[in-house]
Amino acid sequence: NLPCSAVYANRDIDEGEELIISYGDLSPTGFAFKYGFIPMDFIKHHNIMSDVSIFCDPKLIPDDKMRRRCLERSGYPLDEFKRNKKLALGHFTWRADSVEHYMRGYESEVIGSMRHFIIVGSCELMKDELNRNYSTGKLRGALYNSEAFRRLYDLFDYNIEILGGDATSADDAAKASSPDTPSREKCCLLARIAYRESLLMWQRAVALKAQDAIDSAPMLAIQFGWEIRNSDMPSFKGCQVCGRSYPELKCAKCKSVGREVQYCCRGHQVLGWREHKMVCGKKL
Repeated sequence: NLPCSAVYANRDIDEGEELIISYGDLSPTGFAFKYGFIPMDFIKHHNIMSDVSIFCDPKLIPDDKMRRRCLERSGYPLDEFKRNKKLALGHFTWRADSVEHYMRGYESEVIGSMRHFIIVGSCELMKDELNRNYSTGKLRGALYNSEAFRRLYDLFDYNIEILGGDATSADDAAKASSPDTPSREKCCLLARIAYRESLLMWQRAVALKAQDAIDSAPMLAIQFGWEIRNSDMPSFKGCQVCGRSYPELKCAKCKSVGREVQYCCRGHQVLGWREHKMVCGKKL
């Protein structure tokens, strides 16, 4: 039971020989569980993702009897959601549920299930939709996506809030960097940064999906002969490419005219330049 990690060599090592130690392909939380710490540089990587659980905002649990019947028939334990705050609505694993895959059009079972829950439980629906859903289990989901994605965006806000209240990733990083912070607390702070930033990356992806749904809403209204409820485009701060809030780099030209345009790394600033150069340094 050593209070540290021990490395053993199965051959002689020459003086001055360069060695590379691989900790394996792990998420930040997985790294913390296996090794008991998280390197600071690990958190700063622009593509780092953590496994995250999404917990149900009590406001999304309907009182309407038919909505409840539909959701309970689909396997959602509504009363248990109210009683047990630790019961998650869904889990994202950092490998299987990739943000990149989602943005390319692949909707995993997890996010599809959450969208279904929000549409049935909260969205304004066509007159026969609940009866149709109860009897067939199906939804004309695309018709409600503009509102559903907006509510899903708000659900990520709820989960970010319960994660750390008013604390930001920059606050957590500053505290973790302090020599007075115990190693165990430092590990927890860095894990929370990775968790929060993963939620923010997913939230940005949902915001972009909301924009796509809003843009396609007029055509769907004509197709179904129904007036689609207007839904404002969610606004988000953070890196213009991935949505992360930490690390924080700001465009100096935009800052000089009172605008905040943020990136998480130099690489993403370069990647976003094609779109940003049209408005860089200009008041909008």
